[in-house]
Amino acid sequence: ATTDTNTSGTISVDYMYLHIPVNSIVIDAGNMHRSWGNKLLIWDTGRDTVQLTTNVGDTQLGIYTDKVNETRATPGTENLEDYNNYGFTAVHNAGNLTAGLHVIKQKDNRAVADLSGTIVDAYLNTSVGAISIAAEIAQKSGDLNEDVNNNKQQAGFIYAATDVGAINVNFFAAMLKNGFVADSHLTPTVFFGTDNPTAIADVQAADNSTTKAFAIGAGTDISSELSASAKLAYFDLENLSPVFIAANGGTAPANASKETATEIDLGLKYKLSDNAVYSVDFGYLMPSDITLADDNAMALAHKIEVSF
Repeated sequence: ATTDTNTSGTISVDYMYLHIPVNSIVIDAGNMHRSWGNKLLIWDTGRDTVQLTTNVGDTQLGIYTDKVNETRATPGTENLEDYNNYGFTAVHNAGNLTAGLHVIKQKDNRAVADLSGTIVDAYLNTSVGAISIAAEIAQKSGDLNEDVNNNKQQAGFIYAATDVGAINVNFFAAMLKNGFVADSHLTPTVFFGTDNPTAIADVQAADNSTTKAFAIGAGTDISSELSASAKLAYFDLENLSPVFIAANGGTAPANASKETATEIDLGLKYKLSDNAVYSVDFGYLMPSDITLADDNAMALAHKIEVSF
């Protein structure tokens, strides 16, 4: 496992928790995976937690505490100070509307000077006529979150999709500021969002800088088993070349702070059976002023998904 859990064995627990309904309140306690909203802030992240939830009409309210980091002293002695989160959630469902609010107070007492922070996140899923919409915004403040210039981290995105005849058309736009790094499960393209095995980076912003991302895509069914999709994306990655170079090696470009990338994605999905789908995703990335070489990149991924 890890140094923060069990160092005497080799077993690592993915998740294990108790789910206990007590009248109108549900208690969850143990090692859970915390997921929220539309994957901008946090998704599928393991947490040791105690959580209480209850429903008030169409709204579910929740409070929890997460053990982010358990600091241990020498075995047999008292525990040291830890890093804990304290959260409040509210999710409202009514008709075709789902909206959520998430507030997190962070306390990291492991250092000599205690550190703290606050995260506020809101998301929305709805439809307007034939257009489906998903959106999320977040702000991080406090010692644990501010960038080198004491700026608050901020981020937001909107995704909209609709059918035009037999073609599904979709649009994605995002803005991130001051060191905000989106969760790896936010995967707008083949090359961004490291939950994709082909991705080179998560959607993120450098300190005291702004990242802007735009993508427009289309997809259609060729037959009852086969569908195809295409996407064109543009990323304005202000001051991110040092981050990419530190992660991957290379030499800084002469025109630093003007980093951009254009990406073309193509995809195919084939239904192998009622519960199995084979997909192929191809991406072509054209960087500008990210490294001295700025070589174009290609990625090709095959995947079979089986549901039970």
